[in-house]
Amino acid sequence: MGRPLGQRRTDANAEPTVRGTSRLSVQLIAWFLVIALVPLAIVTVSTYLAAERALRDQVTTSLYAIARRQVAQIATYVREREQNVAALSRRPDTIAALVDLGNAPVSATAPRR
Repeated sequence: MGRPLGQRRTDANAEPTVRGTSRLSVQLIAWFLVIALVPLAIVTVSTYLAAERALRDQVTTSLYAIARRQVAQIATYVREREQNVAALSRRPDTIAALVDLGNAPVSATAPRR
C-alpha cells in the first residue's frame, strides 16, 4: 500500500512535497487576483466614467451660466448707450449742431471715409 510512516524517501528523483503546495498557493493567488481584481476594475471604470460625466455636466452648466450673464451685461450696455443717444438727441444744443452740420458745405479737402 504505501511506505511506513518512519521511512523517508532517499530517491534522487523524488519531488519535494513543498512543490505541490507552492503550485496550489500560486493557483489560489491567481484565482484570488482574478476574483478580486476583475470586479474592482469594473467598479473603477464605471466610477471614472460617472465622475467624468458629472464633471462635464458641471463645467457645461457653469459655462452656460457665464454665457447668460455675459449676454445680460451686453444687453444692459447696449440699452444704456441707446438711452444716452436718445437723451442727447433731444437736447437743443445737439439738434442745432446737427442742423448746422447738415447745412455745412462739403469741401474737396475734407477727408472721405
